[in-house]
Amino acid sequence: ASPHDFESFVPAARKFTVFDNGLKQEWHGRVFMNPPYGRETPQWVARMIEHNNGVLLVFSRTDAAWFQDCLRACSAYLFIRGRIAFVPGNENKHKVSTAGAGTALFAFGPDCAVALERMKARGFYVKQAA
Repeated sequence: ASPHDFESFVPAARKFTVFDNGLKQEWHGRVFMNPPYGRETPQWVARMIEHNNGVLLVFSRTDAAWFQDCLRACSAYLFIRGRIAFVPGNENKHKVSTAGAGTALFAFGPDCAVALERMKARGFYVKQAA
């Protein structure tokens, strides 16, 4: 675990935080990624497309080139209905904040597509042709 780890609801054996620079780390197996939003997003998306095994959570920015790259490369995607809520990781109060935009989940690999399919009642789900 990272020395900068914080409370997280992601059930992962290994986690990278903003302090670990996950782009410079080796990725193994299935990855769940909620990348930093902004100018760095395309780099993170490209890394997930290259890794091709995981779930990517991003704002639904359908006009962005990186978003369209995800649509072409993924095994499945899910547009979440409504706005998702986040619980800040380092507070005991668990104050909830709402995302500033709609959310999309992209699955890379067949196992991850199955995971998104289980969530299809939460939004609009599409499985890509193999």
